Amino acid sequence: MSTLCGLGYWVQGFRCFPWLALNFHMAHNLNFDPSTLQLVQSSASLPMAAKPLYGILSDALCMAGLHRIPYICIGVLVQILSWGQLALIPVAGQAVPALMACVVLGNLGASIEEVSKDALVTEYGQKHRIKGLQSYSFMALAVGGILGNFLGGYLLLKLQPRTMFLVFSALLSLQLAISSSECIGLLQPEGRNQIRSSQSITDNIRKQLSGLMIAIGEDTIFRPLTWIATSIAAVPVLSGPIFCYQTQYLNLDLWVIGMSKVVGQLMLLSLTLIYDHCWKQIPMRKLVGGIQFVYGTSLLLDLILVTQINVDVFQIPNEVFALCFCGLAETIAQFKILPFTVLLATLCPRGLLIQFVAALLPLGWIHQLPIAHPVDKEIKNCIEEIEGFEELLVQM
Repeated sequence: MSTLCGLGYWVQGFRCFPWLALNFHMAHNLNFDPSTLQLVQSSASLPMAAKPLYGILSDALCMAGLHRIPYICIGVLVQILSWGQLALIPVAGQAVPALMACVVLGNLGASIEEVSKDALVTEYGQKHRIKGLQSYSFMALAVGGILGNFLGGYLLLKLQPRTMFLVFSALLSLQLAISSSECIGLLQPEGRNQIRSSQSITDNIRKQLSGLMIAIGEDTIFRPLTWIATSIAAVPVLSGPIFCYQTQYLNLDLWVIGMSKVVGQLMLLSLTLIYDHCWKQIPMRKLVGGIQFVYGTSLLLDLILVTQINVDVFQIPNEVFALCFCGLAETIAQFKILPFTVLLATLCPRGLLIQFVAALLPLGWIHQLPIAHPVDKEIKNCIEEIEGFEELLVQM
């Protein structure tokens, strides 16, 4: 299981490798303007909004007695089909509708895989009474992001984007082979001939949705979810226009852009290690408030670059400024999810809260834990376990 999930999170972080090539392909080969590039990126994130539904489906419909690993295999296979088309079929990467269809399909597969993988990791932590496994997930993501951005910035100078898509498809194929072998090894004999009626599946889905809505109605759940969802939804993600500005107007070298993201991922890895060892003891309100302040301040760095204050006032070259500071806002945006992920996973181990949060967070890094018991018992257990959250709110 450690190999399966460790490789999965590493590959998830390594997805920046083909995306860097895709952004370059759209900005330079297809000459997309910033608004079109942002449209493609925003459309690609649409499947992330339905992650709770994938979690509910994986609970209601098991395959050969397994709820998680088969869906991981399906998600990886869908990603292979998406990136493989971009690599092997030229027209798929030229026409905007075909390109958008491929990236949406790829993110659909990634969403299904992430939901199942996150649930598998959290269930493992519950079973073995290990807390804070989400921190190790972030570490694997950061390591994959470091290598992906480093290689992406370097290889874009030597390879065509389609070649990089093909390399990532080959890596996904390796992940699929490992996941499939793990799935075959865990097949339950009674699950091979398991047949579930459509009525029972429908009833199970209906019960889980009903339980989810009841849980959301609790004030102790609704208020923190509203805060974290609003704090993310209120800030637009402008990575597409910033990339176009850096490459088309400032003419920054692709290696500089890749290394700026490597610096950001190194910061994410460092922050995750510090949080896991030191910051868990800090009161939640003080920690989140500090992170939000740093995040708001870091957003001004893009404004400084666009208005060229770094050159006119501080005499900092664009290359140096982009390398050191342009990845900070993205890094903080990723990291600020971690405290809430750990907190909600601890307070509601059955997963009702985290499923709902995943529907609201465009980053899609919240870990889902689909329910697997009768709803009335689930709601009672969940409400009892989150009573301590009111005490946390008072302390904050």
